[in-house]
Amino acid sequence: MAMKKKRAGGSFRKSPSGTSGASGTPQTSGTRQATHTFQATQTPQATETPQATDAPQATDTPQATGTFKARSTPTAPVTSRTIPEMASKQSPPIPFDKFASSEIFTIRAGSDLQAFHVHKDLLAGLSDEMRNHVYNDMREGKVNVMDMGHVSPDTMQRFMEFCYSGDYLYAPGAENNEDPLKDKEATEALPILMAHAKLYVFAEMFNIASLKKLSGDKIITLTRLFGELEERAHGLAVVSLMEYVLDNIPATTESTDRLVKFLARYSGYLIEKIGGYPEFHLALASSAREDFFRVFCKWVKAEKEKEPWDDLG
Repeated sequence: MAMKKKRAGGSFRKSPSGTSGASGTPQTSGTRQATHTFQATQTPQATETPQATDAPQATDTPQATGTFKARSTPTAPVTSRTIPEMASKQSPPIPFDKFASSEIFTIRAGSDLQAFHVHKDLLAGLSDEMRNHVYNDMREGKVNVMDMGHVSPDTMQRFMEFCYSGDYLYAPGAENNEDPLKDKEATEALPILMAHAKLYVFAEMFNIASLKKLSGDKIITLTRLFGELEERAHGLAVVSLMEYVLDNIPATTESTDRLVKFLARYSGYLIEKIGGYPEFHLALASSAREDFFRVFCKWVKAEKEKEPWDDLG
């Protein structure tokens, strides 16, 4: 069952396009065309001797319906073809039959409390933490409304895309989902990194492991495109990302957060370049994260024995 987003309001509903060809009249006209085509192809077959072998070919004619696949060739506008490509790479986090008949839950995001609507059991299935928010004896559990004024509407929209498709767009209007830095509308590194980082923090807040891994992987993949941080904009973007993550991902005594560990490794690996930015030293001075510094110092001493992307886990 195809689900389609409504970006402005965040709600999801069935796409009307799925019933556009179901009316009786178009089928009647389509039948005439089909019979005409069959007669045209059947005439030369009747004149040939090996009619017995041609008969199966006549029955194979329905394979011509494979031409309908050509209609799925990406000739549609960019925004309508990016989502299917995106969804094909990831599976929805919750099977459809597990939430389709559940109630609709509303999340109101941002200072204006913009409403986003989602199936209640879909949210509940993402994590125990989220289940506790949507199924409880408090107001949010009884009236099916939860306010998240601290979460931006853009972040919430990407979260909704993830809920139903298992993935999300880098940024509204981005045309190249594989390499967003080549996109003329998404050339700035910092907004792209921060879009992923905010979802990473959101996933940490509600303990949504699948979203946390997805957004973290996107950040780690993007850093490969920065090379040796020759571009100052890339270097400052990494520093800003590092500050945001260290401020919003709590330190634990059990194990170092995966993205925190990567940023420490990445900074130590490129210390000769990133160490030349005063902003980097200010970021280090303002942080007291032992888990970050422990990994960072180890990678400074390693002197590029291996790359920070290796064996990250």
